Amino acid sequence: MTAAQLADYFYFDKKHPQECAYRVIRKLSQRGLAMSWQGMVCRLELNEPLLRWSPGSIIPEISQIAWQNEKRWKMAVPTRTICITATAQAVAEYGGHCREPRPREVEHDINLAEVFLRLDAQSTLEGLQLTPEDSIPHDNQKRPDALLERNGEQIVIDLLGRGYSKQKIQTLWQHYREVPLELW
Repeated sequence: MTAAQLADYFYFDKKHPQECAYRVIRKLSQRGLAMSWQGMVCRLELNEPLLRWSPGSIIPEISQIAWQNEKRWKMAVPTRTICITATAQAVAEYGGHCREPRPREVEHDINLAEVFLRLDAQSTLEGLQLTPEDSIPHDNQKRPDALLERNGEQIVIDLLGRGYSKQKIQTLWQHYREVPLELW
């Protein structure tokens, strides 16, 4: 997650949301519950999925989805960003899952956090339940980025990262084509 996401989603109603976010990050860091660092990160405009699929729908045009994904990543401008993540101490005290951020995955994780925050913001209105990847049982199968339960239906959520080829997207779709799927 980023400081900007924290401000946008949790302190949007405050006079100075960024200052509130920085203050919370400092307090959490001082208590050993979060760590923060600066990095150059591209945040995507994630207003809706590139693909919403349900079994029985028309087979998607994967090359079009790959082109849209490539285009949005090329247009994204890296900006200096304060990134934050929970620590092992936070997990021990409050539960959940965490691991050390992997540098090559930070950009994907930041944008996936944006998807989670958007879906979570909708959940109070629609009764959605979101299960992140680390909470999905690992049974030697590919795990999606998340599972979303909406109106009793389970939907696979996956964020298409930078450099996802047409073949990789095709493989994702092939793997999940028997269930509802959203590719962001």
